[in-house]
Amino acid sequence: MKNTEKLSQKIADLEQIVKYFEDSNKDFNLDEGLEKYDSAIELVKSIKEELGHYELRIKEIQQKYEETDSNPAEN
Repeated sequence: MKNTEKLSQKIADLEQIVKYFEDSNKDFNLDEGLEKYDSAIELVKSIKEELGHYELRIKEIQQKYEETDSNPAEN
């Protein structure tokens, strides 16, 4: 599975948990709610970490092209 697929799945899983808490028609189960809350926190942590990797990669790409632009003789 590609990283973007994993990230997309994590975001979808987090959205499902949010929907669980937003569903006001559901009888709230404290134990289940705590488990879902714990899962949501882990997903958020993991998503932030993956996004940080993407941000770093974007900065590396930008720096690469900024260096190329500043020295046109190398093109």
